Amino acid sequence: TRPLFFEFPKDSNTYGIDRQFLVGSGLLVSPVLDLGVTSVNAYFPPALWYDWYSHNLTSKGRETLELNTPLNHIQIHIRGGSVIPTQEPALTTTESRKNPF
Repeated sequence: TRPLFFEFPKDSNTYGIDRQFLVGSGLLVSPVLDLGVTSVNAYFPPALWYDWYSHNLTSKGRETLELNTPLNHIQIHIRGGSVIPTQEPALTTTESRKNPF
């Protein structure tokens, strides 16, 4: 994990963000950190960002959005163009192809 400004050093909006982080370069995590809060203000650096759960486009970048975040949900977004392997591995490629994505 790393802060946003490591991946987006030219975007000065990321310099003071300490409530969001990246996992690798492709996953943006925007957790709720305050007790009893059900929304989070998330900054999206310059890129296309898709919701992890619905795969819908959330942002085209360089904007802050208030995201409704129920207690049983974590805001995770995928950077456009990222490859996120989610298929369960197997011992051979032949067996791996039989596993669902």
